[in-house]
Amino acid sequence: MDSSQLTDLGSITAALQILDADTEQVLEDHYLKSVSPIRALDNLQRQKASLEERALVILNEQLDEIQEQEQAVLAEYRARRAPLLQHLTILSPSAREIIQRRRDELGLDPLGDTEGLADLDEATTPQGETPPRVYECDSCGESFPLSETMILACNHQYCRQCTRRMFNMSLTGETTFPTACCKESIPLPTARDFLTPESVLAYEAKVVEQATPEKIHCSNRRCGRFIPPEFVGPEEAYCTECAVHTCSRCQFATHSGDCPTDEGLVQALEAGLAKGWQRYVARVLGNFATSAQSLGKRVPAPSLVTGLR
Repeated sequence: MDSSQLTDLGSITAALQILDADTEQVLEDHYLKSVSPIRALDNLQRQKASLEERALVILNEQLDEIQEQEQAVLAEYRARRAPLLQHLTILSPSAREIIQRRRDELGLDPLGDTEGLADLDEATTPQGETPPRVYECDSCGESFPLSETMILACNHQYCRQCTRRMFNMSLTGETTFPTACCKESIPLPTARDFLTPESVLAYEAKVVEQATPEKIHCSNRRCGRFIPPEFVGPEEAYCTECAVHTCSRCQFATHSGDCPTDEGLVQALEAGLAKGWQRYVARVLGNFATSAQSLGKRVPAPSLVTGLR
């Protein structure tokens, strides 16, 4: 039997089984027919050794081929994964949850947050391969892995600490608000994973404050916090920080009657009195007059004042 003609492990295994059967037959002939088994056994052993050597060669070749395929698949995976990891840093938590659910459905390992991307890079980098790319922070000049780098649309990149410092300075008024780079505002979702939860909440509150045209702040001098519009009523505003009620008109502590410093209302009431009008709803004149003036329209007198008492 020429072992060199056998090119697969299945054929070699079958041939070895035949040799084992032949060996048993030789031994049986020796005991039953007193035939000397030495020459036959020696020949069978040589054939078996040749087959085993051939099997080892084929096995090593197949293992090398499998390893090459694994390296090719891994290289393709890393090439496809790199841009995805870069975009991962700007995804909102809801988008991350969608990606993770999809990975769970496919039976893939958890992707983790940006804190774990460096470990993922290290775990999937074969020994001897070039280590993961690092990014230089445009603020401090230090180099960091992708998981510690915020990359902006303008191609500038900042490390975690510098990102936090930029946003904190914007919150405290040391720089302009909102936080920007190249005269473009940095979207909060882009930086969310690099900020503390407290900073994120403070920044979101600041965004609401900036977008509110007529801001009302707490009348408590020890507080002075901005009161979000959902806590502002037509008469008074409620501070969720210190539980103090503030007049929505004069922004002093809530009170009954007219605002003591509303000079415009006093003048309007005096003018109405001179014309014989009467006031029928408390503090309506001041608001309607202001609205009419801002619209540049004339407001019919009877709709504002019918009597002054």
